[in-house]
Amino acid sequence: MEPRPLLFGLPDAKRRLIGRLLMGGMVLLMAGGIAVGFGPFFFAARHLPAFCESLAPGSSTGDVQSQAEEHGYEVEAADDGRMLIEAPRMAGPQDSPSACEVRFGPHGLESAKYLASP
Repeated sequence: MEPRPLLFGLPDAKRRLIGRLLMGGMVLLMAGGIAVGFGPFFFAARHLPAFCESLAPGSSTGDVQSQAEEHGYEVEAADDGRMLIEAPRMAGPQDSPSACEVRFGPHGLESAKYLASP
């Protein structure tokens, strides 16, 4: 059996090391890409209670809606003067979503209550 020729003049041990480093780098890049892609959804769901508490009484409907959309939340307005602010659909379990229920009166925002999933 003839010895294998050196690839790029490198011995087997060096080639294995380079292969492991390349594979490790690809795994880290993939994990980083997943974190960058799904991280905002994860953090949006976790910061919803704090966002709900931070809404100032007396704020107008448009102000609350624009703040919610800036943070990436989904806004659903009802006819009876309330609004539901939810984390993006991909952020949490679909069978029991959490939301922030916001009620408006004649002078703007009256109450903002976080509704935790059961």
